[in-house]
Amino acid sequence: MLTVSTQAAEIVLENFDSYATTADLQKRWNAFGSAASAGPATLSKAPSQTGGKAALFQLNWDAGNNANMRLAALPENLQDLSGYQSVAVTLRLADDSGGYGQPSAPTKLRLVVRGGADETIWQTDADAMPPVPGGETVTLILPLSQKTMTRESGRSSLSETLSKVGDLRLRFENEEAANTRQDAYVESITLIQ
Repeated sequence: MLTVSTQAAEIVLENFDSYATTADLQKRWNAFGSAASAGPATLSKAPSQTGGKAALFQLNWDAGNNANMRLAALPENLQDLSGYQSVAVTLRLADDSGGYGQPSAPTKLRLVVRGGADETIWQTDADAMPPVPGGETVTLILPLSQKTMTRESGRSSLSETLSKVGDLRLRFENEEAANTRQDAYVESITLIQ
């Protein structure tokens, strides 16, 4: 689906409405990280859309300080992201329904891109990671630039990595805290030129 705005061209990478079941979602999306102990995202009703769907990713801060929601296979026509300036993620953090407490520090979101000839990993700098407000649906803009991203492994430049993307990850981070959990409802991921 191509959406053109007056400011920039936007392409919806994922809006989760096309999935019929959680099993369908988990064929493309998986999870890892100490706070991802509940496993990969499941299909859920989107909190802000009537009839829309979201990927529900449970964050267990009691178990660790990071959880990665990984799109393991980008569509072939979107494996070259070199023409895009940023990625917009629309999501909502909600209280876990199991009666757990909320973390005292804000949860932050980091964009991670793996690609290039040697599967180099680039990710959002810690200073550029936006906090995710709880209880409301927000759209966070994560720039794809050397000013806001750091190479974590490999030798490929950011432009080489973006021209041959292997996978894309949303990495949620928070300090470990006893008896704290959150539910992340990811409603859409959009590429912005």
